[in-house]
Amino acid sequence: KKDTLAKCDQLIRYIQETKTNLKLIDVREELLAEKKKTQVYKKYDSHWNSYGAFIGYTALMNEMRKDIPSLKPLQLSDFNITWEDEGAGDLSILLGLNLKENSPVFKLKNDSSLSITLPTDGFPANTYIVQNDHASTQLTALIYRDSFSWALIPFLQHHFKKMVLLSNAVYSAEMVKKVKPDVVIECYATRYFR
Repeated sequence: KKDTLAKCDQLIRYIQETKTNLKLIDVREELLAEKKKTQVYKKYDSHWNSYGAFIGYTALMNEMRKDIPSLKPLQLSDFNITWEDEGAGDLSILLGLNLKENSPVFKLKNDSSLSITLPTDGFPANTYIVQNDHASTQLTALIYRDSFSWALIPFLQHHFKKMVLLSNAVYSAEMVKKVKPDVVIECYATRYFR
């Protein structure tokens, strides 16, 4: 609504005013700057494409690296990037159209990762668990997420041996105890900000 401060901006203001230890990564300015050079969002979908996700990934890794130096972000030059046809996006579907578009696909050069999807028994619905025995660290990440973070997974999986991704789940201390993560990340688009 006009003249209303978004939930995300309310939290940013709260963090600044209270000097809390909570770390919030806001990449809106970086996305706006980068979109002058390349497409960072899908045309017929409300989500970022892999370029936009790469900006978010880089900011996230640079922030985590302050506490965990082994989490060094990959560079754009580490990837072969192609543009490939993608199916209809959510905005296209809402309009009853089947509009397809080219989207960037990032493939890591000399990729030796071995990612497998693990069973999710005992976890909430829509949980996704990925293990990569060739990740650059032995760390585990617990990620509370919405659909926006889906595009981050191909980047993050190179750094974490295990990622437990909970879709639209409420944060719980019990889940942290169960997963025993080295890192807990909440990743939401501002429209779903809690």
